[in-house]
Amino acid sequence: MSAIVGYIRYILMQNSSVSAKVSSRIYPKRLPLNPTLPAMTIMLPAGTTQITKDTYTRVSITSFGVKSASQSAYDAAWELAELAKNVLLDHSGIRNGVYCNSIKHIIDVEGQSEDNDIETVVSDYAVTWEKH
Repeated sequence: MSAIVGYIRYILMQNSSVSAKVSSRIYPKRLPLNPTLPAMTIMLPAGTTQITKDTYTRVSITSFGVKSASQSAYDAAWELAELAKNVLLDHSGIRNGVYCNSIKHIIDVEGQSEDNDIETVVSDYAVTWEKH
């Protein structure tokens, strides 16, 4: 797991609202076989990208929502994506040698699911950080 993926995972897991939804089911890159849902994955879909004079790392978080008696899978996926966004937006901090300067939201994209019981939302973020 890359340093920044580990950092983002830690920040999300420390939030009580996110933790209440997914517990520790925040995985690097992909879900395990036969996963328990809801869950999230974090990956780096691209390297650094130039924005004016700063570089950032693009981080992609996929929120997997599951249908329940009180909520559609679509609504569950969006709720989880919004929880993550509320935690991450404008975050800065230090942990294990990773210094995060800022996290900015880029875009949300709905997944194309054939299964009404599971839906996804992919959220991309620009993370400005450095390793000390």
